[in-house]
Amino acid sequence: METHSDSSFHTSDNRIPDRIPLKEPEQTPDTTTFGMDGNSSKISYEDPNTTINSLLNDSISQPDKDENSVTKEQNSQLFSTPNHHDVINESSLKLLEIEQYRTLATTQSNLQSNIYIFSQIVCLSNVVSQQSKELKNLQTKYNQVSQVNEELMDLKTRYQDKFGNLYMLYADQVTNNKKSKQEIEDLKQKVHMLQVQAEALFEISSRLSEKPRERDITPINPITIPTTNHTEHNHQDENDDDDDDDGHEDDTYELPPPPPKGVKRRPGRPRKISVVTDKTIKRKPGRPKKYPTQPQEIIQDQRPQKKIKTSHASPSHAPTTPAQQPTIDLTFDTNDLAPHHNPNYFIDFSGFKDTTPNYNKSDRQHLRKIVHEMGGRIHVGKEREEYDQKITHVIAPPGTRTLKTLGAAIQGKWILDAKWLLDCQKANKFVREDDYGFKHELCPFNFKTVFLTPAFKEDVGEKNVGYCEKLIFDYGGGIRVELEEDSEIVLISKKEMTDCDGDNIRMNWEETLEYIYPKQFD
Repeated sequence: METHSDSSFHTSDNRIPDRIPLKEPEQTPDTTTFGMDGNSSKISYEDPNTTINSLLNDSISQPDKDENSVTKEQNSQLFSTPNHHDVINESSLKLLEIEQYRTLATTQSNLQSNIYIFSQIVCLSNVVSQQSKELKNLQTKYNQVSQVNEELMDLKTRYQDKFGNLYMLYADQVTNNKKSKQEIEDLKQKVHMLQVQAEALFEISSRLSEKPRERDITPINPITIPTTNHTEHNHQDENDDDDDDDGHEDDTYELPPPPPKGVKRRPGRPRKISVVTDKTIKRKPGRPKKYPTQPQEIIQDQRPQKKIKTSHASPSHAPTTPAQQPTIDLTFDTNDLAPHHNPNYFIDFSGFKDTTPNYNKSDRQHLRKIVHEMGGRIHVGKEREEYDQKITHVIAPPGTRTLKTLGAAIQGKWILDAKWLLDCQKANKFVREDDYGFKHELCPFNFKTVFLTPAFKEDVGEKNVGYCEKLIFDYGGGIRVELEEDSEIVLISKKEMTDCDGDNIRMNWEETLEYIYPKQFD
């Protein structure tokens, strides 16, 4: 068969040309929209699988024919087509077109995925930029907060230094006050002693002025008067006043010297003349002589006296008993003057009633007498008087809560049973208090910040609020604060929660009283 060569379809070496013109793909409804900055672009393409399938179907869709028909058809094709190379070129072109469509589809899908990834990257970059801005703002705020914290730490350090200095000054002041108080107490005690002595002397003078006593005729120096002959004796020389050789004095009687001539005596009390008479001479009836039974002050007549020597008398008339000196009774109630004063025991009494056994008013008087005898001091005042902070001990029935007992307890003072004083009297000294009462080792409210809630004030009433403030802030050394967050102890009502919240201690009125002075203690 003769072949016709055509330069437009193949070359002389029977190779497929490098570049084959392709048709532009028809636009299909399937489009993809993408863009980065809001501008959208559309890419239209045909489904490459559809195109390939259609081409393959065209090449395979011819039915099977018999050999005659095929031969005829081939012959007709040979005569109708210029050359069989044309068929080969067309199939090659279709295959190339199919490959190009596949490549285009792959490229397009990769491009779409890249565009999607790029859009996600753009969104993430926007989010990252916003978060970086927020991070910068947070960093700025953190720097500001750190600066404020540094300033607060500086202020705290300064205030701590100031507080330390103030506390040292306060401690020095307290020490000085204690010394001053001790000096004042000593002076008060001296004044009290002087007042007691003055009252005693005033009582003695009033007794002497109301009931003048008959003077006792008691001998100062012996004077012998003969019982037979009462004659006058002449005065002897001064040399006769000497003792005899045997060591005994002559029998003499002494008279006060007479006033010189021309000198008048002052009107007033007559001079005392003490004379010893014979036992046979009876004494005039009168007031019986009183002999002292208690320590007395002896007042002697210190005026000079002149001895007058008498003649030798019978030795039987000489006194055989020692001379009795003139005395003045100065007795008074010595219980007012304590034998030894002990300033460490300043005692008060509270809760004594006539209806309370062993703690009535007569028992209180007896206990006060014991304190006087032991040398302690007693707080002089009414039973319902406010608590005196100088008190060191309070005697009260066990479990009795009064303003005095609560004030003593909150200041770390002893609250004791009456048995303590009775045992002190038996031991004749102040014994240890450990087994007789209660005392706080540390003051419970000293330097503690305290807050009173409005519900607490409404619950306990105005009167108890006044007692509470007096006990905690005046006696107990507590510090009042206006905010609950700044307090260490919070006083609440019964309806409020009583659980501890953080560092705060929450108590109602009954719990506060039990905290200050428990009714039962070991």
